[in-house]
Amino acid sequence: MKILFYVEPHPIRESHSGHYWIVSELLEMLHDEFANKRHAQSTVPMRLLVSEPMKKTIKARREQAGDERFLIGLNAEENARIEERYTLPWDRDGIELWRQLMTGEGEIAAFYETILRRIYYEVYDFDVVVYWGTNGAVRRFADTYGIPAVAMELGCTRKPFFDSLYFDFMGVNGAAYTDRIAIERVEAEYDPAALERIVPFSLQHAQGKDGLYNPVVSENAGRIYAGNGKNVLIPLQLADDANILLYSEYDSMFAFLQEVIPVLENAGFTCFVKPHPGNVLREFNRKDHERCEAFCTDRPCVVWLDDIENNRDYPSLLKKMDAVVTINSSVGFEAMLLGRTVVALGESPYRLS
Repeated sequence: MKILFYVEPHPIRESHSGHYWIVSELLEMLHDEFANKRHAQSTVPMRLLVSEPMKKTIKARREQAGDERFLIGLNAEENARIEERYTLPWDRDGIELWRQLMTGEGEIAAFYETILRRIYYEVYDFDVVVYWGTNGAVRRFADTYGIPAVAMELGCTRKPFFDSLYFDFMGVNGAAYTDRIAIERVEAEYDPAALERIVPFSLQHAQGKDGLYNPVVSENAGRIYAGNGKNVLIPLQLADDANILLYSEYDSMFAFLQEVIPVLENAGFTCFVKPHPGNVLREFNRKDHERCEAFCTDRPCVVWLDDIENNRDYPSLLKKMDAVVTINSSVGFEAMLLGRTVVALGESPYRLS
């Protein structure tokens, strides 16, 4: 079986190397399997499709020789078109272009589909294509030619929970297979009591459960402990996240807070709004978070919780919450693992039908 790993050539968030980390992991895997062992094969049944900027990044960052053996590049015309027409500033226009690619709409999706067609007929007649995230051009190509397409993404947990990668023939995030399963089917396959005994942490030295009991270190710790029974955590996401663009009814975190906070306030809850740590990396998200913070200021039942950064103690914060209200953040799944009530207002892999 020949597998093509489609490394996104589109410059998402103005970056040609945003997916380098997964490229590096894949190349290490290929070297271990096909280059370093004594039974190394002359032909490799896996290849990585990469753009010219990504090839240069690989060459600059990796010391391992022989990477070229595993790579399939774009031609000069394709690289030039991406640079000249699709490398846009990361504002509404650039994000809208990416949204069209993810949904398989318009000229941009058709262009990337022609790249796959050329590779398939002229370079490498792959049997399966594996791609990161959501990509309508890849899905459309796969449907047209009857080639299985497998999406992959980060799993629903982050440190200090177990890190994971998720593979799905249906798609990822709100398109995941798990979003199509009735909870009764899951309960019939697994023993809930056995699942509850699993410690979902990746901390070393048997410290997995310590995070559940560490005191919350925050200038707002007093309010967190005083509010037991009426605490709600609202973890903010990034407005340019695919989860928000494709799998929610909100166009910003500000719009999300405008809807949910008045409802929770009226019901007597204290809302702890936790900003996303990545909001400072791009102006588009930073401005959205600034509007959120201004909206929360001077509301007596709302706390802007921006001073908890220690992942090791993060589970103890979740345990002090009575509920989590989110769109589709991985924090929702992590809170479910700890037995919290979770309200997910968007589509997500853990919102079982």
